[in-house]
Amino acid sequence: MTMKVLYVTEQNIMGGGEWNLLFLIGEMLEYNIEIGILSCNDELLNLLPDRVKKFNCKGITKRGWLSYIPLIWRQIDLSKTTGQSWDIIHFYSPNPTCRMLFNRSKKVWTVHGAWEHASGFRGAQLQLIIDKFLPVSEDVNRTCSVPVNKVKCIELGIKPSNYMKNINEKEAEHKAQFNFLCLGRYQSVKGQDILLNALGSLKAKMPKGIYINLHLYGEVDDSRKEDIIFYKKLLSIKERFEDCEYTVSYTHLTLPT
Repeated sequence: MTMKVLYVTEQNIMGGGEWNLLFLIGEMLEYNIEIGILSCNDELLNLLPDRVKKFNCKGITKRGWLSYIPLIWRQIDLSKTTGQSWDIIHFYSPNPTCRMLFNRSKKVWTVHGAWEHASGFRGAQLQLIIDKFLPVSEDVNRTCSVPVNKVKCIELGIKPSNYMKNINEKEAEHKAQFNFLCLGRYQSVKGQDILLNALGSLKAKMPKGIYINLHLYGEVDDSRKEDIIFYKKLLSIKERFEDCEYTVSYTHLTLPT
């Protein structure tokens, strides 16, 4: 019997989570699974293989929670929207989690960060809705105050232990430059400002004559005013590193005026 899995995402931009979802679905097509995706993201839907059932739902962007209060009257009828039933519904953000309460499918939620609040009173309510929580790192896992039997940490990307190389003091003395790359959308929750402010402390612990080259690569969601302001804040922080033993460079498309 073929398992039916529906992925639900409300993001209308191609961020890291959306690319991850795209690659994940590509891998899952190797198995005997019927896959569907409910999204408002035209670009994501166009990139999906023809074998994937695509449901363009613009109403998915409606808010589902007001702090810890679920707006349960904003229900989505999946049988009407998709024309079929599903064994598993996999949410990629918290808002839709309380908008499909009357669907009997097993529900899974990938938790991307502490800001999604799988804790407190909201977390207690989510325990009644979600069958499995999937935090993307051990740090995120520690912010989820839900029962251990409902949580499975699945690292997003490669674990640091798999690629870190220990450099002893002797090696560091002969290394003239350290190159760092920071990937991610420019948002305060990503903490690029914390990284920039930490450069001074990092340099103080390194031997003299070492050059640090930091490159940040990402985009700004032009529809979010707070993200535009945060990016401008990063540009102002960058000015501190001029005429120093640092290179701090940003890659971004076009900053809105």
